[in-house]
Amino acid sequence: MRGDPFHNFMVEDVQETASKFFIFACPEYRFSKNGVTNYLDVFARQGLISLAFEVETTSRHAIDNARKALSVGIPLWIVVPTRRLKSEITRKLKPLRLKPGGEPIKILLLGQLEQELTNYLSLFIPANTQNRKE
Repeated sequence: MRGDPFHNFMVEDVQETASKFFIFACPEYRFSKNGVTNYLDVFARQGLISLAFEVETTSRHAIDNARKALSVGIPLWIVVPTRRLKSEITRKLKPLRLKPGGEPIKILLLGQLEQELTNYLSLFIPANTQNRKE
């Protein structure tokens, strides 16, 4: 991987967590769409649901990565190690109102990822219905 050891450790953790929810979860994924090619820290797909995950250990590349996801039209979740960085990136991105893949960008602490994936994917599971005889 291209990042420093801490970044790479987080990418591995994000990939491992995503693989609990998606059939396909791959780090350092080359993604092409709309004539644009980008590399994502982690890409996950199951059926029609796709997500891009970018790990940020500083705020330096947050806007670039958000625009990158926007250019290929894929929802983006940014995973960060600290609340302070989460707040900093939120302040930078909020005024831009970017919605890659038509969804707002999520900025999460690593420890929040599994619960957020559970919540997010539950939106796509059809509600249980009882068979009724009429």
